[in-house]
Amino acid sequence: MNSKSFPCAARCLAMALWLAAVNVVPAQSSVPVWTNRYNGPLNSHDYATAVVVAGNGTVFVTGYSGTTSAAPYGYDYATVAYSDAGVPLWTNRFNGSGNHTDQPYAAAADGGGNVIVTGTSSSSGTGRLPGAWAPWSRW
Repeated sequence: MNSKSFPCAARCLAMALWLAAVNVVPAQSSVPVWTNRYNGPLNSHDYATAVVVAGNGTVFVTGYSGTTSAAPYGYDYATVAYSDAGVPLWTNRFNGSGNHTDQPYAAAADGGGNVIVTGTSSSSGTGRLPGAWAPWSRW
C-alpha cells in the first residue's frame, strides 16, 4: 500500500476526527472494515485535515483539536495512529510555543510506519507592537 494523503472535505465537531476504513473490492459493495472516533481531552471542536496510510498498514489521522471549550477557541495538532485493524496505537498532540492556534494541513508516511505532519503554528512575536500577532510559522 502506498502512502497517500487525503484532505478532509467534511468538518466534524465534538465527535471529532472520524475515520472509516472501507474495503473496496471491484464489482462488490464497499463494506466498512472498521470505524473509529477521536474526541480531544476537552470534549471541544476537533477537525480532521489529512489521512495517510504507511507501507506497513498503519493509518494516521491528523487534524486540530480544541484547547478551550468556549470561544475564543484555540487549537493544537492532534495525530492518532491506528493499526490496520483500527486499534488506536498512540495519540500525539502539539501545542506551539505561543499557546495559540496550531493547525496541521498535510501528512506523509513511509514504509516503516513513520509519519511527518506539517502545518502552521501561531504565536505572539518579538519585535512587534505589544499584543500584535507574529506571522504564521509554516513547517
